[in-house]
Amino acid sequence: MDDEGKDRPAAHPLTEEELSGASVEALIVRYQTARRNAALARARYDLVFMDMRMPGMDGPAAARAIRATGDATPILALTANAFAEDRRLCLEAGMDDHLVKPLDAEGLRAALARWTKRDIRAKVG
Repeated sequence: MDDEGKDRPAAHPLTEEELSGASVEALIVRYQTARRNAALARARYDLVFMDMRMPGMDGPAAARAIRATGDATPILALTANAFAEDRRLCLEAGMDDHLVKPLDAEGLRAALARWTKRDIRAKVG
């Protein structure tokens, strides 16, 4: 989820060009916490990419809110916040992994493969 939308132009070509052969459907939810929660309640998602810094509700708070509903969808921080403390905050908030931008196509493919294969999914420590 990218509430600011500034990452969308960079991510869109990567999804279409670099991930040929993969089936990717994206939902960008901006600004409104109620809309974000409603989007997750309406449909079943295989994976959520969450930025740490978003207006209204930051990524860790959004992850805690999602987890409070009992939703076990994998949530991966995809953020420029690369410090060990940032990673710890994300994992403690209920996110399953912490990926650092910029993320290249191979890193994105690896994350998608790891977190969308339910039989081998495991939380990163």
